[in-house]
Order: sequence, then C-alpha cells, then structure tokens
Amino acid sequence: MVFFENEKILREFYNSSHFNPFRGPKANILNEKLTILEKADIIRKATNSSYITLCTCIFGRGTDFYCTKKVETAGGIHVIQTFFTEDYSEEI
Repeated sequence: MVFFENEKILREFYNSSHFNPFRGPKANILNEKLTILEKADIIRKATNSSYITLCTCIFGRGTDFYCTKKVETAGGIHVIQTFFTEDYSEEI
C-alpha cells in the first residue's frame, strides 16, 4: 500500500514510467471519488498477496485494513507514505 498526499500526486505516479511494470488487474487506486461499494472492494483486496494499492492520505486514518493469514505469515504488508506530515496519527 502506498499513501499519497493528494489525488494529483497519486495520478502522476500511476501514469509515470516508474509504475508501468506494476500496472494491471492487481493494481488499484483508492480515492474519495469511488462509490462506497468500490471502496469496500478495494479495501478488501488491498492486503491480499501481490496486490498494489495506491491511496490518498484520507484512507490512512479510520480505514480498517485486514491482513490475510497468508500475508501475515509472510511478514505482513508493506506500507509506504510518500509525504511528510505534521500529524503523527498519519504515521502510525
């Protein structure tokens, strides 16, 4: 899971050549524009093995991501925050 400060920066990364090798059916974007059902589906898939989820920072707080047993056994999920924040709760 990769958290971005805003939608603009997320889209720039998604459309960049750096992300080209990862683009595909297991690469998802989680943002505020999605419907409730779309958000729920992406949140459910986000912690599955081999999925890449790009998120806006709003989902860093108050969103419950549940790790599958397979991923937990393999060491858990990788979370990258691409921006510095002054709000400590966004770093946890």
